[in-house]
Formats: sequence, structure tokens, C-alpha cells
Amino acid sequence: MNDLMGGMTPSEYIQNEFVWPFEFRPYQNESIDDLVEYQKAGYYLPVGGGKTVVGFAAALYQAQHGRCEQIVIICPPILLDQWYDFVEEISALNGSMFNSLVYRGTPGQRRIMALAKQDVIIMSIQILKNDFRRLQPYLNAKKVTIILDEAQAIRNVSTKNYKAIRDVSETNNLMMLTGTPINNPLHCYAYIKQLFPEAYRSIKMFRNVHVAKEDFYGAATEFQNLDMLKSSLEVQAKIYDSADVIPDLPDIVYSVIQYDLSPTHAELYKKLVREELLVLEEEVIDATTAQNMYHKLQKLVLNPGIFSDQKVDRPVGLDVLDETLDELQLDGPLAKDKLIIFCNYRPSNELIYEYLEEKFPGQNRICYGGKLGGTGKNPQYIKEFLNDPNVKYMVASPKSIGVGLNLQSACRYILFMETPLTSNDFNQAYQRVVRSGQDMKCTVKFAVARHTIQEKIVAGVREKEALVQQLTPTQQNLLVALKDLA
Repeated sequence: MNDLMGGMTPSEYIQNEFVWPFEFRPYQNESIDDLVEYQKAGYYLPVGGGKTVVGFAAALYQAQHGRCEQIVIICPPILLDQWYDFVEEISALNGSMFNSLVYRGTPGQRRIMALAKQDVIIMSIQILKNDFRRLQPYLNAKKVTIILDEAQAIRNVSTKNYKAIRDVSETNNLMMLTGTPINNPLHCYAYIKQLFPEAYRSIKMFRNVHVAKEDFYGAATEFQNLDMLKSSLEVQAKIYDSADVIPDLPDIVYSVIQYDLSPTHAELYKKLVREELLVLEEEVIDATTAQNMYHKLQKLVLNPGIFSDQKVDRPVGLDVLDETLDELQLDGPLAKDKLIIFCNYRPSNELIYEYLEEKFPGQNRICYGGKLGGTGKNPQYIKEFLNDPNVKYMVASPKSIGVGLNLQSACRYILFMETPLTSNDFNQAYQRVVRSGQDMKCTVKFAVARHTIQEKIVAGVREKEALVQQLTPTQQNLLVALKDLA
């Protein structure tokens, strides 16, 4: 192949054939050169490491060499416009050479879209599943390179997400992009099954090899043979430590804010715990039941009245927010004096947003799936947060803006008012701001209520993060920060 390209490597060739708005970094070149000839490959580049660039460049290389007729990009809905803008930018730099389409809208609108006329089609995985009967025959009848952005969406092999990607990529090229592939060793199986199916015949075999102990309900509690698992995960894939490959990562100041609930709030919290334990004595405690209890008990930290009519003082969490705002002084002259506040749950997002709106009318936006705008408004609100200097606050859930978005140009402060249940959610959320291109020191704050489920959640996240470090090494900053919350 090098002879056909005048001795150039694939990465050299693609940068010679196309105009790019930036110079590729060495690890990006390495990823393209090492993986682009595979039909399926995993680009597990760190968050902020340019997965978009690498994936699209590799896909263009395959198109130039007759290995695909179309590029299909599948990503979270929140990233559809970001991907489209990037593709259009590359197209414009090269003489408007691509026809690009975001495949979305009503079912009727989607039915009349002329897919065959497009060079690049961008869609969400939900739309892929909704229109699967139409899209699968179309995609499997063509030569297509599928770019799956935020590939962690398929890390559970029992889900429709996994099965849809498996079926449309069976005869096509597949590039899986993610900065946080796993937060549990069991998640490795889905990636390995896509790229290296010979490694394990089944999930049962995988568990026999790598699960050392299980609890009464069959949940894995200890793992083994992690060196073997790491080797299997790296077949036809590249995994990088962000600290090694991204030289311009900003400094981060982590701050833990531990506080006590008010006496009446604390008593209500204890009462709910006692009631939940009585209920659990009457039923089987499976993983779903346990997780539901975690969610319920954490919701109560900011929303004391959500499960009871008992009158409770103003949540102390709002005092923590006030203290944070006083400390950060977000009315300063710097463009990046903005704050993202992460809450997991709709009642909490709405509480924080409405509280801020009373204090700072018109300066707030909310991105989540609830009643105050809903998911349809999320892209608009994100643009306003990025571009309007008068919009100082973004209230969001990690699930709504926790993947893919580049917010480092507008913000350097993050506050977690509720504790995500996984290290993956922590990493993805704070790395919207702490990423390549950030030119200021960042502050990431965690608010944790003492003697509540939040302390246990943090301990669990810390334990899982330490385990994941053995398989996909990342920056140690989060692990160090979580250690302070023991």
C-alpha cells in the first residue's frame, strides 16, 4: 500500500490529500497508521484527545482507497450538530467536497431523505434503532464505514444498542470511538466481542476466566487474570493515558465540600432509610433494587420533601451553592467565569435552576430531560452558554451534556451537587471543561453530605476507578480526589 501512496503512511497520505485546520499529533498519527487497515477497530483515545479528527480522517482514508462508499456517523443526539459542523468545516476547506446529512426529524421527514445521495450521514443510535428495518438492509447492501462515537453505549451485550451496531456493522467497517470505554471489567466483553470474537466463545466463558468471586445474586465482586483481559482489550485497538499524549492539559484544583444536613432533614433521612430497610426485608435484594435505593436516598439529600409531606428546613445544599458562588465570584471580567452545576436527577436540576433564576434572572440555562425546556432545548442552551457572556450558569445532568461536548472555551468551573454512580460519569462530566484547549486552571468541586448514601457512592466509585486503572490507565487526578472523600 505504501508504494501506491508514494511511500507515505496512511496518516501522511490523508494529511497530504486533504486540508485540515490543525496539525495532527503523534498519537493521532499512530492510531490511524496502526488501525486503519482493520475492518473493525477501537480508538480509545482520552477525552479531549481528538477522537473526532482521528475517526473521520481514518474513514476518509478508507473512502479514498475504495473501502467504503459512504461514511455513517452514529453518536449521542447532543453531538449531532457538533459532528455536522466539523464535517462541514473539513468539506469547506477542501472545496465543499462532501454532501452531508443529519438523519433526524419525524418519521415522515426521515422517510423522504435521500440517503444514497450523501457522502456522510449522521444519526443517533436511537434513530438507528427506530428505523432499523429501513436502515439495516440499506447499510448492509453498501460499502459503509461506520463511526460509532461514544462507543460506551454498546458495552452491555444484552442491550438493543449493542445488537443494532453488531447487525449493521457485520459486513461493514466499524470504528469505535470512546474516551472512557469501561467502568467495570465486565464491560470489556462487548468491545472484545466486536473486535476479537475468537478471544471468548461466550459471556459465560468470559466470566469463568475473569470473575474470581460473585455475591449471592451472581454479581461479580472480585476479578482475576486482568493482564490477559487487558491484552485482549488492546487487540485491534489503541488505548492511551491522557497525561502521556495530551501535553496541554490544564491544571486542576479539586475541592471537597463536606456538609451536614439540618437536624430535621437528617432525621427525615434516617426515617426513610429505616423504612427502606423494612421493605427490603420483605423482598429479594437484587442489583436493580439496590440501585433504586441508592437513587432514592441520594435524591433526598437535595429534595427533603420529595418522599414525605413533613416540613423540612431549606436544604443545606443551597447554602453550599451560595458559598461556592461567593468564592468563585462569577461576575468577574474573565470570559470563562462561568459554572456548570451537575445534578443527577430532574427534581434536583429544577431546584437548583429555579433557585439560581431567582438570584440571577436570565443568566441560567438548564440541560436535561425535564419540564424546563426538555432535551429539545439542550443544543440551543449549550450554544447560549458558550457564546452569550451574560449566561453564567449551566445546570445539567451528566447524562445530558456529559459526553462529547467541547465546553472548555467558555468555562473553567464545575460543581457536582450530586454524586454520579460511576467513575465513568465523573470522568466524562468534568472533562467537558478539563480537556485539550483549556488555557486556564480548572476547579472541580464535589459536594458530599455526611452520613448519607453519597459517602458510600463515592467509596464505590473510588474502588471501581482503581480497578479500571489496571485495564485502561487514565489520569490519576480523579482517583486522588476521591481518596479524600473516604
